[in-house]
Amino acid sequence: MSNIIFEFNGGLGNQVFQYLASLYLKKEFKEYRFKYCISDYIKFGHRKLEINKVICEKVNLVDKDNIKLNKLIINKSLTKFENLTRKNLFNFKNYLGCLNSISEKNLYYFYPELNSLESLKKIITEINFCKNSILKIIGYWQNPKNYILQIDDFYKYFKDSYNDKTIFLKNKEYISIHMRRGDYISNKKTYNYYFSKFSPLNY
Repeated sequence: MSNIIFEFNGGLGNQVFQYLASLYLKKEFKEYRFKYCISDYIKFGHRKLEINKVICEKVNLVDKDNIKLNKLIINKSLTKFENLTRKNLFNFKNYLGCLNSISEKNLYYFYPELNSLESLKKIITEINFCKNSILKIIGYWQNPKNYILQIDDFYKYFKDSYNDKTIFLKNKEYISIHMRRGDYISNKKTYNYYFSKFSPLNY
């Protein structure tokens, strides 16, 4: 059985999106084992693995340094074939048994008309990974379009976080506002992007 390994990165919000994306694919692809690893960003202390605080069962973490991202020399050599499309390059790597990761930022080149999770699902369906292979999935998967209508199916994986202070939220309509302070103060590039696209800093 082949393994699909989702990488956790970012803060709790991003980790929840990554976890939900993995659950969605797990329902679609029962023939694969789903596991998890942490990014170097978390490993070196810039963030913490927080997903276990909100889910019922702790994730099955593997050490990505021990994941055999095999045949790296072949992978590097294949980048010299400039005439190969990204999709054909993926298929070629899989044929040679050295396809080891898929990054969300590259999926636009495969199916630009689809959102990233739909594109990833389509790629996994089409490529037919080699037996006993390991595929690492890298990304944030922040678009919940694929599973939002079936979100009730995913509740069972999360702890009931209601308590005396939040019980008033049950069975009532409410609006939640997520203030992303870190996106404004982390660095100038990020600040300029969010300042120009969204609310000004003094908001």
